[in-house]
Amino acid sequence: MNDIFLHALTGWEKYIPETVVDGASLLGEGTIPVAMVILGGSLGSITFSLRGFVKDAIGTLGIKLVLLPSAVLVIVTLTPLDHIWPNTLCLFFVIQAACPPSTATLIQLQHYGGNLQKNGAIVLLHYLAIIITLPF
Repeated sequence: MNDIFLHALTGWEKYIPETVVDGASLLGEGTIPVAMVILGGSLGSITFSLRGFVKDAIGTLGIKLVLLPSAVLVIVTLTPLDHIWPNTLCLFFVIQAACPPSTATLIQLQHYGGNLQKNGAIVLLHYLAIIITLPF
């Protein structure tokens, strides 16, 4: 776990035992590979038909790529967060708000039920859109 992140959020990193920090770090290092396997397996098992879901995808793209990052940017600039936390952490929140939905939506749909085709198409379109929009 990153000491700067802990300090920025709590300022109490000196009170957290080293074994807890090491355990959280170990779990964090395995999260990305496991998420990629789950995402690849889920997207690989879906047959995509984007025609029926374009309207929904455009709506979710607008919310996820415009509305949420704008709201986070307004919150960060209008509150004292940008004075308390480093600018890098505030920009991290904005970038995180703009990132596409990851494996969580696919896992929730598989567990609770739902339209996997629609969600898979929307997630795929988000990943394609983020390649173009994130650099800006």
